[in-house]
Amino acid sequence: MLCESGDLEGAEHHLQQVLTLDGRNALALSNLGNLYQRQGRLTDAVTMHRLAVSSSPARPAAWNNLRSPLRSLGQLDEALEALQRAVSLDPRSLEGVLNLGQTLMGLGHVEAAAEALTALCQLHPSSAQAHYYRGQALEMLGDCAAAKAEYETSLRLDPNYAHKLASHGMSLHRRGDLDGALSHLEKAIRLRPDLPDNHSCYLFVLSSDSRKTSAETYQAHCAWGRRHRAVPWTVDHSHHDRDPDRRLRIGYVSPDFHQIAVMGYLEPVLQHHDRDRVYVCCYSQVFRENNVTQRVKSYADQWRCICGLSDQQLARQIAADEIDILIDLAVHTAHNRLPAFAYKPAPVQMTWLGYPNTTGLSAVDYFLTNSVQDPPHEHYHVEQPIYLPVDTCFAPLDGAWPVQPPLQSNVATLPSAHYIVPKRFRHPPWTFGEQSCGRIPRPSSCCSTRELHLTSSSSCVVRC
Repeated sequence: MLCESGDLEGAEHHLQQVLTLDGRNALALSNLGNLYQRQGRLTDAVTMHRLAVSSSPARPAAWNNLRSPLRSLGQLDEALEALQRAVSLDPRSLEGVLNLGQTLMGLGHVEAAAEALTALCQLHPSSAQAHYYRGQALEMLGDCAAAKAEYETSLRLDPNYAHKLASHGMSLHRRGDLDGALSHLEKAIRLRPDLPDNHSCYLFVLSSDSRKTSAETYQAHCAWGRRHRAVPWTVDHSHHDRDPDRRLRIGYVSPDFHQIAVMGYLEPVLQHHDRDRVYVCCYSQVFRENNVTQRVKSYADQWRCICGLSDQQLARQIAADEIDILIDLAVHTAHNRLPAFAYKPAPVQMTWLGYPNTTGLSAVDYFLTNSVQDPPHEHYHVEQPIYLPVDTCFAPLDGAWPVQPPLQSNVATLPSAHYIVPKRFRHPPWTFGEQSCGRIPRPSSCCSTRELHLTSSSSCVVRC
């Protein structure tokens, strides 16, 4: 009751009293663990849940509760072990098998996830969630037709679940159905206008719609900022240390501190910071770390896993770290933490990399760019531009193909995603090449004649 009313301090005091009388009360230990997780005290939450399973090892809910903070800490292997214990104790549990399926997918064991979720759909045929997550597993296995059928079944069973609508919309986008994706995402926003993640998904998809003008796309992003900028408090920086001789404290916030294209641009920057003059803190929203993550950690003075932290908790942590310049590296891409920037946890906030449009959030002061990607006469950002003197350089990722000479002198290769392309190529004719891992809804989505100013002698080559 106290937790539900928001009195977390009172709830903790009550649970501590119960444990003073009975230190092995499994229910009290589990509830205290859940409370600690709500407060962002993930390590303490794991401790309480481990005590709960030690006190009552035959209770499936105790093992299932342990899974949540472990997952938020990125300890997916241990979370999987906890879930396997929970499901072995109650193999018909809807919640347990759903969590098991999601964790298996997160670890890359997609076939095992599909098998578990298929059995769950047979046990619980009216569960919209079971069909939805089975659809996710099937899509990851490449069976798009079966995945689509599962998504549609899920929506028939629960047509007003905003998260499923948004996820189905993103799935449609990956399969090249731009209009279907936008329709689902717009409905998700209407159902739950308070969810910034669904709204970000909509903007991500909208950014690939070549039918929209730059002004229309800009206004859509500003609408996100107006809707999600209202927060109960902002950080007061009036007493922030302005000593010019101390180390500058820079914070990077990203879900991409692992092997994806963004790290090719970011890693050299982290690697070459002057450590005598710059203090680097990385706020990582990475659920599954790898060798690149470990390498990036070596460049940081402070590394914080922020998985499981609410936006308010994250903002308070950044303010406590006394960050001078906070840099967002995701904008409206998946797992972004942009809503935390609305609390203004750092006196200077900016965005960079990975996204072609504005954050839409007035609390973000600047964006790093160049005159090719964002010509000075085309300003569609709420942030002030800081123009780099040259286009951004990048380092090749581990396992990248060796650089090959072009097939012809007038052949250019674009990145593997068809969202961000330079706005001007001044010396046609060119042949634009695109290697795509998904369907392309129309040629203009890959190489827009409006944006690239292709001449009649130019062409676009797509390899899927």
